[in-house]
Amino acid sequence: MNNRPSDEELFEKGLSEILSNEPQPHLKSSEQKTPANITPPATDKPIKRSTSFMETIIRIAALLITIIFLILFALQISSR
Repeated sequence: MNNRPSDEELFEKGLSEILSNEPQPHLKSSEQKTPANITPPATDKPIKRSTSFMETIIRIAALLITIIFLILFALQISSR
């Protein structure tokens, strides 16, 4: 008859392979996944962001221009 395993059997087999963390024979050793290092290595000093004064002024100007365009767009829509 039908020798194909059911979806539930395939799911259970795949789940047991994942949970057992055994190397899969169909993957090359370079393709097998290793657990990721979740915690980053400790550093002596925290990362310091340096932003220049000119960069800050440019960002504020860009924000103001964006707000002005949004207001003009809203006024144009409401006037129709």
